[in-house]
Amino acid sequence: MDVLMFNPAPRSGWKAQRRVEVPLSLLAPATPLDRQGYRIKIIDQYADPDWRLEFLKALDHKPICFAVTCMTGPQINRALEVSKAFKERHPDVPIVWGGIHASLLPEQTLANPYVDIVVVGEGEATFEELVKAIGSKSPLGGVRGICYKEDGKAVATIQSELTDGSLGLRVLGTRARAAPARTDSNGKPGVHWTGERPFVVLDEQPPLSYHLVDMALYRRRLFGADHFSINTSRGCVFRCSFCYDPVLHKRKWRAMNPGTVIDHLQSIVRDFGIQGFNFTDDHFFVDMDRAYAIMEGIVRANLKITISKLHTRVQNICRMDDDFLKLMVRAGVKRFTIGIESGSQRILDLIKKDMKLPRVMEASRKLVPYPIVPVYLFMMGLPTETPEDLAATIRLAERLVEENPRACKSCNIYTPYPGTELYELALEMGLEAPRRLEDWAAFNYRKVADHAPWISPETKRLVMGLDFPLMFIGKGHFVTPYKKTNPLVVGLAKLYHPVAKYRVRNLDTRFPIETHLVKALGLFARQD
Repeated sequence: MDVLMFNPAPRSGWKAQRRVEVPLSLLAPATPLDRQGYRIKIIDQYADPDWRLEFLKALDHKPICFAVTCMTGPQINRALEVSKAFKERHPDVPIVWGGIHASLLPEQTLANPYVDIVVVGEGEATFEELVKAIGSKSPLGGVRGICYKEDGKAVATIQSELTDGSLGLRVLGTRARAAPARTDSNGKPGVHWTGERPFVVLDEQPPLSYHLVDMALYRRRLFGADHFSINTSRGCVFRCSFCYDPVLHKRKWRAMNPGTVIDHLQSIVRDFGIQGFNFTDDHFFVDMDRAYAIMEGIVRANLKITISKLHTRVQNICRMDDDFLKLMVRAGVKRFTIGIESGSQRILDLIKKDMKLPRVMEASRKLVPYPIVPVYLFMMGLPTETPEDLAATIRLAERLVEENPRACKSCNIYTPYPGTELYELALEMGLEAPRRLEDWAAFNYRKVADHAPWISPETKRLVMGLDFPLMFIGKGHFVTPYKKTNPLVVGLAKLYHPVAKYRVRNLDTRFPIETHLVKALGLFARQD
């Protein structure tokens, strides 16, 4: 093998439903190299039960580099664990980190002894050039879009160029200039930042090299069909202050044209027999005409597929007329995921959701006549959120699932992501910024931070106590008809539902024995 790539598990614990996703963040940068004849080995800790054996076997070989993708949160712990093991075996082989977290905080990521190079932003062109440079022992300074150490040491030299002392892509992309490494006051070698690389043009990218992964590991049964992940656009034009997207993609939305999307879908159906797709686009409906053309193309090509995930916003649903929604149904669309976030207009304005609550109910009622499952996404524990704000969110979630018998909801716990506007607010309210890469592992959307100064103690108590019971509210009682759920969980969920309903309706978090028990036993997939 020439390049070893690793996808650390984002969650741990027993899973009641299969939730594995294709590691698109590795396949995208691996594909250009694969097409040029490089031998790529991808190991997925989350999907492959034999990942440890595969990793140990891979350590017997010396690749050009070891590449790891990682998000903010507990995934960092597992990414560091394998990076450490690899570094101990091959100390002279560079370890390259990419993904959202490393892109947001490249300098701090490089300060860890088990990270040598960071790919900032999209990796297709950058990683291809980087591997070639490492393999030929060429200077890395000519590879745009990376930060790297000199002589294995990292110091805060980039920070000295910035007026506000911040770290991360938001600042690097707007103020720092491509320049050779500099030294600090002690003369230690510093970090090279080679400058930004332009966004890739998605229509110019070849189809992903799916043969690099075991497709059988990623078939997920939804709505009676095996599903697979696909991405047709990147970025989002909106300005939500809790989201990393405006930082990483700078509110620039880029997309494949409809013909390219249809070609990709046809190839996957033909080559792998996959009939179901989850679109991972941050916002599929930025261009409504494009979305309509894709669905029309699916119908005309007679693909007969099932689409179980399309992420959209309330405003887009309100713009869909009867013809548009009927086309969605004919194209095989079974589910929308819709970010609502809060039932408090004050909170919605704070997080710059650019949405009014009456529009939520308008969109909900528009979907009722159609066989499409709306999954409404909410957050709890947002900065300044009061118990009254949280109660309004819960009431709105209950109303939505009561009005539409197909509707589901998901409630996650707010996590401050570096570089975002809301993270800056959390800092102002007393959050201590993590000083090391590994400190970010404690940021967990299934758990309130031990020190969460952005909410009151009463709000924190409610969020912690209601997180588990809220999973069972709605017609599905945690068990949705389109997912294959463990039969034992189905029975336990039905028994627990009256308790959960009482707790949520009355905001009663006294003696949350069941929550402590479930988390202690790891009975549901969690981030830790």
